[in-house]
Amino acid sequence: MNIFQIEAFLKTIELGNMTKAAECLFISQSTLSERISKLEKELNKTLFTRGYGYNGVKLTADGEEFIIYAKKYLSVLDDIKDWSHKDKVRTNIRISGPYTTNTYFLDEFFKKYLDGPIKLDISSHWNHTIYNMISTYEIDLGLVSRPYASPYIKTSPLFLEPLVIIYNKDFSDYSHINSISEIKKEDEIHLDWGPDYDLWSQRFWNQTEVPKITVDSPELLISFLRSKNSWAIVPTCIINYLKMRGADSDLITKNINLTRKMYLVSQRDSSELVNELKFDLIDFLREKEKNQLCKMLI
Repeated sequence: MNIFQIEAFLKTIELGNMTKAAECLFISQSTLSERISKLEKELNKTLFTRGYGYNGVKLTADGEEFIIYAKKYLSVLDDIKDWSHKDKVRTNIRISGPYTTNTYFLDEFFKKYLDGPIKLDISSHWNHTIYNMISTYEIDLGLVSRPYASPYIKTSPLFLEPLVIIYNKDFSDYSHINSISEIKKEDEIHLDWGPDYDLWSQRFWNQTEVPKITVDSPELLISFLRSKNSWAIVPTCIINYLKMRGADSDLITKNINLTRKMYLVSQRDSSELVNELKFDLIDFLREKEKNQLCKMLI
């Protein structure tokens, strides 16, 4: 087994077509087919079903199962390469989290790693995608707001972040309300903030009631607040970010007894450098806690 065979296998899956995979790897289709055949012979497993469409591919059950091992194989080779050059190059650590957390809450933490022995590869993904990427060794560390059970992944409660109601004073007025139930669900600009938000929402509205619109980015959320009677729930990190840039002059916030719980996820066999990054992140968050920007759970 070698890296060329593994790359041929994974690239064929990625592109769904042997011809395209061969072109991408700058080899002939016969060479690519030969590499996959040799890999199957060495594994004593059939990875693809032959004759599936024109140059198309379909994985067997063994092929589906082998994906995780193939990605681990490449990850280990990368780790060995980093180790062998550790005195010459920066070590890459891949970290992923929700867009709001990366952009509005951890930006100052990430800036600490612009230079130094560790180079961060930062990405933003949904919770389930982060778990999948941890399990296939595509990332080393993740932050999620919805935990999933997995025997191979370590999930630890990390911190609580306050959530507030926000509205644009030029389009809405909720200054007079005494109870959350006075606000209509149908006027909400909704973004998923995790299971704690779901439970909180069920206390005030019937599950048949739906929001005005559901979005996947804070930028859209802030934009849609410029509509009649609109309101939204956001983490305080977004409010603080807007204040720092003087972009909150038309926005009003209202405190509520609600938080977003964030979890730290990683492989159970994390490297020493990844563990060092975890401890540094925890120290950074403890400073945030001193400023009442979060509450630590670890």
